[in-house]
Amino acid sequence: MAFQKTRTLRSIKANPALRGAYRRDITALIKEMCKDVSEGLLSAYEKNESRITQDAAPKTPSNRRRTPAEKMGWALESYYKRWQKRWEKEAERLAKKHIKAVNNRVYSSRYNELKELGFIIKLNPSRYTNERFMGMVKENAMLLKSIPEKYFDRVSTAVMRSVGSGMDRTMLQQELQATIHATEDRAMFIARDQINKATQSLAECTDRDLGLTEGIWIHVPGRKMSRKTHLAMNGKRFPLDEGLWDEQVRRKVKPSELWLCCCEYRPVIPDTWKA
Repeated sequence: MAFQKTRTLRSIKANPALRGAYRRDITALIKEMCKDVSEGLLSAYEKNESRITQDAAPKTPSNRRRTPAEKMGWALESYYKRWQKRWEKEAERLAKKHIKAVNNRVYSSRYNELKELGFIIKLNPSRYTNERFMGMVKENAMLLKSIPEKYFDRVSTAVMRSVGSGMDRTMLQQELQATIHATEDRAMFIARDQINKATQSLAECTDRDLGLTEGIWIHVPGRKMSRKTHLAMNGKRFPLDEGLWDEQVRRKVKPSELWLCCCEYRPVIPDTWKA
């Protein structure tokens, strides 16, 4: 019996331009937040610097001055509330904007490939696809809302450590600068991971809407990590609605589902499809 080669469509790869656009939008908001918070906190710190770097005079219970730690704590709370409210608003907008861009690219990529192959198929998103889209938007919005929380955790630690150690303004400024770098790094990881995840997830939805049910796993090593279990999956055929068993996490997973996974898949063309 002659061997029949499995026919597949191309994998839809995450677009670097979309990742870059997402990262720039997140980073722009981070820079605005960090500039506002750093300038405000450093100004407040400077007003209390003499009391922070020197021993304060004894206080009587009836005439106690507010401590620098208390004043800095109130300043931190004020900035946190302001920026938490801002991120609540911006997170929804940015998430929807960028997941929509991914969805449009997935749709056009698959449509153009099918047209090239001579398949005249109209792509109509199902309820399942629409729900997956909204789920991706919600997941991204939640991740974006976590950015100010983690940033202010770091900032609060830096400020209170500076107050407790009697550091001067310059030393606090260096501490705050480190929190900015850490926050921007998080934005880079979120943009990379979520564009990868959205691309493969929405591609799966589109392919299932087309009646495609299986895929061939493509292992794509990451920049800093490559899961051995995913390397072993390379070339294996799997149901699109299930994925493949990953011994490391003890469950079935799909391409790009796990954090910073870059894997893709090629959908298998059914034998019933004839151009």
